[in-house]
Amino acid sequence: MTFGITLILLSIIAVPSLLLSKKPNAKELLEKIEPYQGWIGLILCFYGVWGIIFSILNLGWLTTFPIWWATLLAGSIVQAVLGFMLGFSLINKYVLSKK
Repeated sequence: MTFGITLILLSIIAVPSLLLSKKPNAKELLEKIEPYQGWIGLILCFYGVWGIIFSILNLGWLTTFPIWWATLLAGSIVQAVLGFMLGFSLINKYVLSKK
């Protein structure tokens, strides 16, 4: 259940223009979250990578629970990619920048 909730929250943070077109007062909420957007993305990127590793380690579930396993893998990939997109500014700032 928390996996689905994190995917929904991550998608809301990642697609603010769509949200703003539907709900104009959401801009205030998104402006409050904006300073933490990179950290949220980075944490959820690691959570998504862990989900990918977890699904690969439990490859045996593919024979007994194939839909659940495929959903876990696909959701983890989406979470890792969206988290990376949101956290890229922090990765660029702290890891890739030359000082």
